[in-house]
Amino acid sequence: MSHSILRIKNSGYFEDGFNTLEEKALKEISQVNGYYLGETNSQDRLIILSNTDFDMSVLDKYLSQIDLIIHPNSGYNNFTAEFTQRANFPIIIGHELRKFAVVQYILTQLLREFSYEKQTRWERLEVVENKVLLKDLSVLIVGKGHIGKELNLQLSNLVNRIDWHDPYKGHGTYSEINHFDIIIMACSSNLNNKNMINEEFLNQCKDKVIVINPARGALVDLEAMKKKCDQGATYIVDVYPEEPFNLSSLDHSRIKTTSHIAGCYNDLTKNIIKFEKKVICDFFNDPNLSNYEDSKLMNKIIEGEFI
Repeated sequence: MSHSILRIKNSGYFEDGFNTLEEKALKEISQVNGYYLGETNSQDRLIILSNTDFDMSVLDKYLSQIDLIIHPNSGYNNFTAEFTQRANFPIIIGHELRKFAVVQYILTQLLREFSYEKQTRWERLEVVENKVLLKDLSVLIVGKGHIGKELNLQLSNLVNRIDWHDPYKGHGTYSEINHFDIIIMACSSNLNNKNMINEEFLNQCKDKVIVINPARGALVDLEAMKKKCDQGATYIVDVYPEEPFNLSSLDHSRIKTTSHIAGCYNDLTKNIIKFEKKVICDFFNDPNLSNYEDSKLMNKIIEGEFI
């Protein structure tokens, strides 16, 4: 049985020449017959390579040919419950590719909030009068997936307490929102949690709460967040409801913006190709990819479309 690779489209993060490198690496696999970008008329069985920003409807005409989808951008976006329940093939998400980069982003941004500006004269008391210790603070992590778990591992020795909110993993409710000093978003967005950080939520938070969002822009109501920042909160944000986003519209002394770079690093594209090659080789040894935790997404996407 012949298999070909179809990459639906490129990510905006891919460097020039990415497809040439990807094609060369994947065609080294003896069972791979061809490599196509965008579309194909090949009658081969297909392995689909996707990224977050693609129209899932383009898969309809290939559905009877697909044996595997690899989605190395590490999010559930674009995959609906309806699609995953109909899919009789593995769908592999590339959590490991971005996990450590996102956790590093969160930690460095958080530690920066508790660091000092360069001093130009000798002083002590005035500089430290508002100093608090991370070890005295409580954190709510929203999302107990790969990133949330790694963040917990790295952060647990720095803070006083970590609590969770992830209804898909048995953490559906939380109380005393005003107990938390730091709230970190580490989840996908769907129709159920859109704008979960809204005015009602923020009114229950501490005035000086720190919210960090490197996950999805749709999770946070920006207008409500800006209002909370006027009251002393801090918003550290890497993702936005629509992208590209005009960062100047969030020009606020207590809003720290970056341009969807939390999961990016120098070797990302190289590691994407390495990950794809490993998954494809594993697939030819075990078409069900039974050793992969997320090989069947039907149990991961509970309700409705992820956004």
